[in-house]
Amino acid sequence: MQLMPSGPPELHAEWCDAGPDDGGDFNAQAHLKAAGYTLTRGWEWIPPPGRQPTERDISAINYLIMEWDFGGLVEPATLNDEEPC
Repeated sequence: MQLMPSGPPELHAEWCDAGPDDGGDFNAQAHLKAAGYTLTRGWEWIPPPGRQPTERDISAINYLIMEWDFGGLVEPATLNDEEPC
């Protein structure tokens, strides 16, 4: 049996109890999208121009990496032909 990735319990609790959906993936993605991040087809996040990731942004990205195998944070200049979703 293959198990899904799993982050620390504190990170899981932070995002699973973070909103009305109580789904950590939904809450973490909603946070990043509200902050202006764009999700690429490769499951990586592009920050909005001029934004330095906050601790909360980094927590959301870490949660999605550890729990759901998302990619990480990328700068637009590092993307080849990959387009945002």
